[in-house]
Amino acid sequence: PDSFIGLGLVYETQANFDGAINVFSTAAHLDNTRNDGLLNIASVQLQQNDLTGAIATYQQAIQTRPDDPEAYLALGQLYQAQLKLDEARAQLQKAVDVAPQSGLGWEGLGNYYLQLSDVANAFKNYRQSVAVEPGYLP
Repeated sequence: PDSFIGLGLVYETQANFDGAINVFSTAAHLDNTRNDGLLNIASVQLQQNDLTGAIATYQQAIQTRPDDPEAYLALGQLYQAQLKLDEARAQLQKAVDVAPQSGLGWEGLGNYYLQLSDVANAFKNYRQSVAVEPGYLP
């Protein structure tokens, strides 16, 4: 699947979105223990302003790998950008719940609270990000 992901990234760089989606789909089907194919499909869908498709792809990634915080984080960030704040917080919290020792989810929650101007909770979550993963640099 790594070669397919690489090829898809080349297609994506060239704005060949159909080609990118095709090879990312192949990667996803070749190894359903990984989410990078699906996450890359969603990224292309976002570039095409296909928000509905991206949400469905992130949800598929979550069903495929419910232990992968990246899919929850990406879906939460998309909801946050759409100002669907309840849905955003729920997905960001799930990212933390499935991988509490990863700085990624805590940073996502920090960004969420910062957007709400809730500096105290933003600080708490950013601090937790660094506490669980001292080498993590957002």
